[in-house]
Amino acid sequence: MAPRAGSSCRVQKAVDEDPETALGALEDPTFRARFEPVHGETYKRIPSGYPPDHPQADLLRLKDVTFGREIANDEVFSADLPVVLAADFAAAVPVLRFLASLPVE
Repeated sequence: MAPRAGSSCRVQKAVDEDPETALGALEDPTFRARFEPVHGETYKRIPSGYPPDHPQADLLRLKDVTFGREIANDEVFSADLPVVLAADFAAAVPVLRFLASLPVE
């Protein structure tokens, strides 16, 4: 386990200790169909305490978890914008639940 504290450490710990749950959320087909893969600012190297060849090294290097998608102008200015945003939030539920489930230290 990495010796750091904070939200990135909680994500790293979850990815390392329970990759099935973490990846199940982050790679959920509905989420991935609607959003680009999670991304964010990254550390130059994998944090100390993790092997350099860790299978989820890219996720462990994240300082934060960010996701989103482009919204076309026709969607933004459409009367259906609330429906579009509701569908986006619904697709994000697996990742939001995963992040909300992380213990607060």
